[in-house]
Amino acid sequence: MKVETQKEQVVGSLPIKGGVYEITAKYYFDKAAEFPDIDIKMQFMNMWSWLNANKSRLKTKRGMNKFITGWLIRSREKNAPTGRKKIINCASGPYEIVGQDEGEIWS
Repeated sequence: MKVETQKEQVVGSLPIKGGVYEITAKYYFDKAAEFPDIDIKMQFMNMWSWLNANKSRLKTKRGMNKFITGWLIRSREKNAPTGRKKIINCASGPYEIVGQDEGEIWS
C-alpha cells in the first residue's frame, strides 16, 4: 500500500548557500500571525533583495529561520513608536520633541 504525503504549497523562496529556501504557505501565514503589525510580503521581498545583493553573507538552510525571525523583529522595532519624549526650552517657550528620530516638534 502506497501512502502519499501532500507537499505543502510553496509561496516563495529565498537564496541560501547552495540553493534556495522554500517559503511554504503555512510558514508565511505563521509569520504573518506572529508579526501582525508588519507587511510580511514586503519584508520577504526586502530579504530577497538583501540576500541577492550580499551573496557573501548568504545563510544556510539551518540558519534561515533565525535570519527571518531576526529580520522581522528588527523591522517591527524600526517601525514601532518609541514613546520617548524630550523637552527643550527656547526663547519662544518649552517644546516637546516626539518621535523616533526626534524630527517632529509639538508645542
